[in-house]
Amino acid sequence: MKHKLPVMLAACLWAGLPAAGGTEASAVVAVRCTVEPALAVAPREAVVDAGTVTCGEFSATIRFQVRANRPAVSMFVQASPMYKGDDPDSSDAKPIPLKTDPGVTVRTGQSGTATFTGPGQTVDGFPTLRTEPLRFESTSQAGFSQDVHVTVTWNQDDPGRPRGQYGGRVKLMVMLLP
Repeated sequence: MKHKLPVMLAACLWAGLPAAGGTEASAVVAVRCTVEPALAVAPREAVVDAGTVTCGEFSATIRFQVRANRPAVSMFVQASPMYKGDDPDSSDAKPIPLKTDPGVTVRTGQSGTATFTGPGQTVDGFPTLRTEPLRFESTSQAGFSQDVHVTVTWNQDDPGRPRGQYGGRVKLMVMLLP
């Protein structure tokens, strides 16, 4: 009686399998996965030096890598004024303001100017202004994989501003489009 149960189980298991002869057997199973929308944005440099200024307008071009598995993306920029000592809480000097007109230049293989629309989110403690979004498309249906150059301009409008290093933040926001 003890031997009948394992023999019956083995017979049931083998009953659903086709008969096989020989010393080898194999089976094939189809495997699937779903690739979700993917997006990555990274700066090319951690710090961009805008140079030495005395008075007047000056710009910095920040390079980002954008990789997406869709061909169309929307981008907007958030940028801050520049604060003495790279400290937005500093009371040592007034910040160097952004030049808001005409806006920020965004270049890939295409180019566009994004106008500032109002306050943005705080970035690393720095208050920012935000631009309107711009749409960019890749010529490849495989996805958008390009370097993006963002040029932001500030206006050092105070010849009496204290000497020293001033710093701010620029953030590129990218969204996938259907």
